[in-house]
This record gives sequence, structure tokens and C-alpha cells, in this order.
Amino acid sequence: MTDDIKNGAETADIEFRGVSRHFGDVIAVNNVDISIPRGGFVSFLGPSGCGKTTFLRMIAGFEQPDSGDVLLRGESVVGVPAFKRPVNMVFQHYALFPHLNVADNIGYGIKQVNRKISKKELATRVGETLEMVRLPGFQERNIWEMSGGQQQRVALARALINRPNVLLLDEPLAALDRKLRRDMQIELQNLQREVGITFVLVTHDQEEALSMSDTVCLMKEGRIVQTGSPQDLYKEPLSPYVADFVGKSNFFKGISEGAGAVKLTCGRIVEGRAPLTVELPPKSSAAVVCVRPEMIHIAAEGNKGASEHAMYFTGNIVNRIFLGENTEYVVRIDELGDVLVMSSRLSEASTGTFEPNQSVTIGWDKDATLIFADT
Repeated sequence: MTDDIKNGAETADIEFRGVSRHFGDVIAVNNVDISIPRGGFVSFLGPSGCGKTTFLRMIAGFEQPDSGDVLLRGESVVGVPAFKRPVNMVFQHYALFPHLNVADNIGYGIKQVNRKISKKELATRVGETLEMVRLPGFQERNIWEMSGGQQQRVALARALINRPNVLLLDEPLAALDRKLRRDMQIELQNLQREVGITFVLVTHDQEEALSMSDTVCLMKEGRIVQTGSPQDLYKEPLSPYVADFVGKSNFFKGISEGAGAVKLTCGRIVEGRAPLTVELPPKSSAAVVCVRPEMIHIAAEGNKGASEHAMYFTGNIVNRIFLGENTEYVVRIDELGDVLVMSSRLSEASTGTFEPNQSVTIGWDKDATLIFADT
């Protein structure tokens, strides 16, 4: 398959042309074509074993393709060793030298590339890079004296000091706690805009990919199944796999009634209201109906608010999960099973909160429904 993130190969930093990589009987990357433009922030997202790390390692030069071509700025790099490629990588566990201070860690890579660099120029470059990652004056600090977030910035500085064309990020935030990870997501996004080079991130964390990237490539079994902006993947997924991996979703079985109309096999369309519609393949009669939890309205049973929607059902709350800005409810519906509903604090200002075992009505509109052919 071909994925051109942007048209124009002449502006591409990275190109894969029919690239495959096998490990014995396992196909890690399967005949991938993709062009990544200069200056973007691109994430490769997917579950463990989908091929995203192998993809990154082939860009870096740690793995070579079994077939196809890898190009960096129009030049084939197949067979070119990692240290001769204009890319640098930030590893998941940073790989910092504990016996060296911050300046020596950051300067290590550039001294390997340019052994004749003067001490003055090296000190200047280290200082400039520390300013870039917002750690000015930390040159003499020992690595073991620094927090996880500070160590992550040192690893970034070490990768950036050589001024690479591409910075590769191998799940760099996985070792951080939730709050620090959120802060570093913003820092990385800001840093990418400031330095203007291409960032390529691999992660299994959808929040990480969606919050930082201009473009997300979702992978499955060695292939890229959808490429687009975070908003595209969330609002317009091309398959149940994408809808399930990017965000939370409820899935229900449906059946085609002809002319593109679909009804839930276990539910009903409210009498007199517009049916759910979708363009199904000619021979397809089954459909998968998908509804995001935040698109479902919830109200106490007897309150007509939810029943004003195109689809509505009555059931009982079996779980309530308070998340601060939102509350998640699991509502058991006889016709549907368990349905996840997300209610914001703003919504609860008018509907109130609900308790386990309380009887409620849930509903959603036609426009809130995603429908896929059931393959």
C-alpha cells in the first residue's frame, strides 16, 4: 500500500519503497510504501508486534530491509551503517552514561563524529543545546542527580547536538509518571516546532501519538492501515480496528436494509426518525455500528432528554468511574449488553450524577454513529 503523507517526494525526509522485513516466519514490516515530509512530527502507533519499532530501526540503520528501498532525502541508505546516517535516536531508557556528567553525555556523540572539535566549540555547542532543551547551566550535573524528566531532556540534547535531519523517538516517555509524561509531551511538541526538523515517534500509547503529532500512521501486522491527522483518525476511522485503537468505542451488530439503511439487529430505530445510513459493499448485508462514549446522552429513566435522540435504550448502571473532568458509566442494556458512556462535568451540571444500579436512558443521534461493513 502507498501512504503519501504529503505530495512531493522532493521534499521528503524519509521514503520507504516496497519495504519488507522478516524475522524467520514473522513478517515485521510488509511491503510498505510511505513518504514522510521534512519538518513534520509523525507518529507510528500500534500494539506490540505490529512492526513500528522495526520500521524505526530501519530508518536508523540498526536493521536492513529484506526487500525494497529506504531513502533519506532522496538518497538510498540500504547498507549504510547507522553512524553514517543523518539521523539520531532517543531510546526508551535514554541510554545515558552514569559515570559521565551532563556535558560529557551530550558531547559524546559529536566527539565521535568530529574528533578534531575544539574544547571551546564543544562547550559552546553543549551550552546551546542545553538552552534548547531548557536545562541551561546543567553542564556539570551528575546524571544520577537528575530527575527522570531532566534525564529525558539530556537524552534529547545528546541526539540534537549533531543537528540531524531526522530525530527518532523510541517510546521516550514510557518511563515517566503520568503528570511528567503530559508535561514532556508539550515540551517535545514545542521543541519540534523550534528546531524545525522531522520527528518520528513510535509508541503504543494513543494519547501520546494524538497529543503530539501532526500525522499518525496506525499499524497492524506490519502494514500501515490508516494515515492522517489525529482528528482524521479519531473522527473518520476507516475500519473497526482504527476506531477501537484510537479512542474508546462501543460496537454493535447491524444489518443492511437496502438503499444504504442499517438497523441494529438487537435494537430499533425510533419510529418516524431518519435511519442510519452507510455505503456498504454490494454483497454486504452485515454491518458494525460504532458509537463513541462521549457521543451518548444519559438521563435518569423517565427523563425525556435521552429519548429525544434517534436511538435510545433503557438499562441499569453497573459501574461508575470518576476521572475528574469526566465520569465513565457502564450501562447494561438488555438489547445491547454493556455500553460505555462518558459524561463531562458540564453535562452533569444539568443531568446530575448517577449511581450504580440506577435505571437510566441512553441515546445518540444518527450523526454520532460510525458504520462499517462487517468483514
